[in-house]
Amino acid sequence: METPFLAWREEFVIGHESLDAEHRRLAEMITETNAAERAGKTSQQMNAIVDRLRCLAVDHFQHENSILNKIRSGPLPSGGNRQTNLRAIVDASISEHIISHRRSLTKLGSIILDIHSALNPVEQSFSKDLKAWFIDHMKDFDARLKAVFKTMPNRVF
Repeated sequence: METPFLAWREEFVIGHESLDAEHRRLAEMITETNAAERAGKTSQQMNAIVDRLRCLAVDHFQHENSILNKIRSGPLPSGGNRQTNLRAIVDASISEHIISHRRSLTKLGSIILDIHSALNPVEQSFSKDLKAWFIDHMKDFDARLKAVFKTMPNRVF
């Protein structure tokens, strides 16, 4: 069996079931984009795939932002070490993270615009840009959320 272009890795797991599922689906969509490029899909077919990816990303960032806002404004859990909870929240830089979602969507939009405007998108391998986009955000921002969700195991968002 062939390894997926953007294989799901344990390091991508942040410990929030629905966000992890959304992240996994984004990785699958990027792999689907790569498969479409390798298969020589038409511009119209490529555009449909990346438009679905954009919608998925927008929905995901809205969902993640709502969770981050609840963490930022809600009470800390009563159990556990309050200082550890606070440290994890500060380290996650929630406001910066939310702002990064806007920048990330802008970057994704730019990549997708390039795909839409390319005469032959399958010849340019845009999936590499999409893969870097995903990994950079996971590494630079979402990895910090692991500590937050680890300190709040009983909290439902």
